[in-house]
Amino acid sequence: MKVLGLSAFHRNAAAALVVDGVVVAAIEEERFTRKLGESRFPIRAAQFCLAEAGISAVELDEVVFYQKPLRRFERTLASLIGSFPSSARCFSKQMFAWLGERLWIKGRISGELGVDPNRVRFCAHHHAHAAAAFLPSGFDDAAVLVVDGVGEWATTSLWRGRDGELEPLGEQLFPDSLGLFQSALTQYLGFEPEKDEYKLEALAAYGTPRFADRLLEVVRLEPHGV
Repeated sequence: MKVLGLSAFHRNAAAALVVDGVVVAAIEEERFTRKLGESRFPIRAAQFCLAEAGISAVELDEVVFYQKPLRRFERTLASLIGSFPSSARCFSKQMFAWLGERLWIKGRISGELGVDPNRVRFCAHHHAHAAAAFLPSGFDDAAVLVVDGVGEWATTSLWRGRDGELEPLGEQLFPDSLGLFQSALTQYLGFEPEKDEYKLEALAAYGTPRFADRLLEVVRLEPHGV
């Protein structure tokens, strides 16, 4: 089975080709455009992956997008309405992005690659993360932990990977999120959230845990999760 995975419209657009459970090629679009964090549709990355395998797009069994747009839009809309009117500026920006392009991604994929729209699928965001970790790992049986800001609604999820398949074991839902907590600290310290978190991780090596106890008052491990 030949599956082309795509991510786009939220920094670091990329493509990956998986054939019978084996990653054949994977690359980010920025390698071709030379624009750091390129988020536009990864047509060059997709073409590269197909060329590496020596196949054309019409030979693909599926093209899978890395999130479920309707569910993510649902969460985005609920968050913006819940914090209105302070979210007014962000609301306008997000609606422009979603209504202008993100909700119509199936047609965009079909048109860009020349594939039947019925072969376009949508994968839960954390499922995509788990696959990206497990499939190239070399393990036949593994536990997979996904921790990020937020996908559709999940912020942390646990999976079991076995024989090329992934089984969901549990998840933590928005708004409880270790990733968003890290982004909040990134912004508080004057950096750009959802971009400069790695700078905090590097700086941590030069610091001392003076505020560890206070931070643990905010982040607690409960029986049901973090």
